Amino acid sequence: MVLNRSQRRKLKMQLEKPRYIMTNLVYGNPYTGLFLDNQLKTLLDPSNLPALAERYSLEYGIFTDEETMPMLTRHPNFLALGKYCDVNLVKISWPPDSDRFGSRYPVLVQIFHQSLQHALEVKAKYLSVWVADLVFAKDCLPRILGHMEKGHDGVMMVPIRSAADALLPAFGQLKGAPDDRTLFEMAYNNLHHLWDSCHWESAKFTRMPYSMIWNSYTGLLAHHFGITPIVFEPKESMRNVKGVIDADVPAFCNKPYWCEDWTDAPVAGVEPWSNGHVPSAANHKASVEGVAKWSKIGTMLVQAEYLSHAMYYPDKRTFNEVGIAMRAQGIIDELQSKLEVK
Repeated sequence: MVLNRSQRRKLKMQLEKPRYIMTNLVYGNPYTGLFLDNQLKTLLDPSNLPALAERYSLEYGIFTDEETMPMLTRHPNFLALGKYCDVNLVKISWPPDSDRFGSRYPVLVQIFHQSLQHALEVKAKYLSVWVADLVFAKDCLPRILGHMEKGHDGVMMVPIRSAADALLPAFGQLKGAPDDRTLFEMAYNNLHHLWDSCHWESAKFTRMPYSMIWNSYTGLLAHHFGITPIVFEPKESMRNVKGVIDADVPAFCNKPYWCEDWTDAPVAGVEPWSNGHVPSAANHKASVEGVAKWSKIGTMLVQAEYLSHAMYYPDKRTFNEVGIAMRAQGIIDELQSKLEVK
């Protein structure tokens, strides 16, 4: 086949675009529905993937099982995704009688390494390894990649965590992605019980506080042990990632952008209330001593340095309680002193 001049120019421009690869683990119910009806709908908003398609060569890889594939390939949002991305379906297999939900973290690590290997082979500029229950506000992806275009090698944030059970009717009414304030209000008014139990003033504070949250009634202030690398530059050194992505990947970025304001990367986790995560709660309020004791178990001590980064939901401007912010910082300082984190 011989290309004319116009076709050659178009192909050259396509090849010269920086490559951005997104991958996801999608299988079973209810997560397949959350991915198709919520995540893809918000990604396909004109302000997100379509807005990137002119500047980037986009690829979306979906790791799924044989039972889920028909649900994906027949859905209109999946079909629409192909207008903007090269879409690849990668089949995963399960051992007989396996706990598919309980196996999600080891599978995610495997997917991370497969995604990294592919990104390195094709010399992709950026890589995202996501999960199925994330939803994106309008203009979210250009906002996130805007931080990378300024010279950062990763964007670190934590999605606000909300209950799908309460939000699905409202999301069903959306024609695309909500703006960041609307998404925050929807999630804030319907927080998932995992975040409810991480509230510092809760009488039943979780014994496993991956997040520590303070409520100002206009927003949330949080310090997190695990930080989501929502996008990052793929590097050879990342082959050494062994554990949870939110724990390990940030350490391999040399110049990450830490989202102090959630609106820097307005992403929400919209997950089922009964998703198998029952917070391990104790009938007492949070204490520095209790968190420090838990933090010294396993690899959590390594992640304690992430606590230095305060994150505001939706943003620092909206958070109107200076006293809460000062008290939260005092607790973090005391905790880090007990953990001897520099």
